[in-house]
Amino acid sequence: MTASPPSSASPSVPKTLGHWSFLFRYRGRLVMGALMLVATNAFALAIPWLLGRTIDALGGPDPGGDIPPLALAMVAMAVLQAVSRIWSRVALFNAACGGESRGRRRGS
Repeated sequence: MTASPPSSASPSVPKTLGHWSFLFRYRGRLVMGALMLVATNAFALAIPWLLGRTIDALGGPDPGGDIPPLALAMVAMAVLQAVSRIWSRVALFNAACGGESRGRRRGS
């Protein structure tokens, strides 16, 4: 009776992943990167919406009081968009590099 060869995947990795199993270890980083991409898009969409509110405030009763907070909010959205874009790329690229390195070591 011969023993079966050892499995290259850990028991906690679902078998349905197949060749993608080397990325399973990086699932947290991949999910975080995807969530940061969603945040990046939300911040990007908030800027034109705030601009529209700013334009509407020009014709309002108190443009001097309404416009500065809206302008500050647009700047804040731009900064948050930049930060979330950087973090999404860091998370996704690092997970991809780690997965590629792990896959090469396994011979996949």
